[in-house]
Amino acid sequence: MTVRSPPVSPSARSARKEYFSSATTPKASPQLPPPVTLSRVMSKERGELPVPVTRTRTRTSQRRKSDEKKDQSVPPEQTKHREKKKKEKTPTPREEILELSKGLSEIKSVLGGESGYPTIHQVVLGLDHRTRDDKQALKAVQDKLDLLGDRVASAITSSASAAAATAASNVGFESGAQQALAESNQKLVRAMEEVKARLAVDFPALASKIKEVRDIQDEVRKVAQEKEVVYSSIGASRPSDNNGSKNVDLQPVLDRLEELRKLCEAPAKAGPQEPDNMQTEHMEKILALIQADGNKQVLLSQQQAESVRYLNELNVWLESFVNNGVSQIQGLSTNIEQLCRNLGCDPLTVDGPNGQEDQAPSLLNDIRQLVFGMKARDQNFAALQAAVHSLLEVLSASQDQMGADSRAIAGMIDQQRRDQEMLFRTFTNGSCSRHGSKAAPEHYQSRRNLW
Repeated sequence: MTVRSPPVSPSARSARKEYFSSATTPKASPQLPPPVTLSRVMSKERGELPVPVTRTRTRTSQRRKSDEKKDQSVPPEQTKHREKKKKEKTPTPREEILELSKGLSEIKSVLGGESGYPTIHQVVLGLDHRTRDDKQALKAVQDKLDLLGDRVASAITSSASAAAATAASNVGFESGAQQALAESNQKLVRAMEEVKARLAVDFPALASKIKEVRDIQDEVRKVAQEKEVVYSSIGASRPSDNNGSKNVDLQPVLDRLEELRKLCEAPAKAGPQEPDNMQTEHMEKILALIQADGNKQVLLSQQQAESVRYLNELNVWLESFVNNGVSQIQGLSTNIEQLCRNLGCDPLTVDGPNGQEDQAPSLLNDIRQLVFGMKARDQNFAALQAAVHSLLEVLSASQDQMGADSRAIAGMIDQQRRDQEMLFRTFTNGSCSRHGSKAAPEHYQSRRNLW
């Protein structure tokens, strides 16, 4: 059943329009949700009351319009001055390099733990443990955000059902809408307080985002209260227009929650966020390590150049050594071949006139011939020695025989002498007897001297 109100004059309509526009226009703040514009859906035939229609604008269009308004409102001289300030504030690459080079000496003392600072290995281990803890914390935060999204969705459904119920019946509109809005807001506040308490310790950057979401929630609550006052003054609208009877636009809150979810996912992927001073220290350490690595690379390149030069010289020396060695080996081989030919190690050739083996004149052949001659001489000497022995034996035998003959001849001579003496004695004895005894001894003495 629809309840129609009496026709409204044009002046009242314009006053209501101005009131709606002033009530729904947000304050000039970049953190507030997009403005809600109201339009009138009027039917001349039915004479219906104005119905608020929400139109959400995207942030890009809103930012573009705000930038255009700013450009139109700010004079060109002021814009030039701002551009100059921006150029002056932005540091040049040379200044950044100078700032980075200033900390190189400090970082050199830090490396290795000489000045009491942690080493790179300790820093990496600390970062690893911290990333593990942050991953667990981010997982818990993500669970909280999922729970918060479920609660926001349930709050949206409850607010939609409450708006439909109020559109069907005007009785108890204010109390039911306020109660549903209060419950949803309390749920949102509790969830956001839990997330804020948890994230304020781990991630201070997200705490500021939560604060912005809370400010947006307060603004939405104020706008909703103003809308409820306007609805109570205007009356109930058509039950069929459920989309236009929503009390709270939770799209900005959902957008902020989506940003929070992305911020929570980004550190989980990128690692823990450290303070600026720690980051600068780590960057200086990394730059020092990079510079040391560059110096090492330069030294390594120099060493490689020296090694290449040494290898080239070594290759030249080895090439000359190989060439000289080959020539020496060839000369040695020719000398060995000549020595072999001189020694007679070459095979014998059978080309003699008698069909016998003719040996080339060589030292080995001469030695062989000498050996053969010595063997023949030894054989001849042995035969000569045997002949001499046999001759000696013959001579000794002949000497023995000649001695026996001489002894026999001497015996025969002695026997004959004795016989002659006896014969002479007998002869002398006979003559003495004949011629006298005196003449006989003289004759005997002459005969004896004769023998």
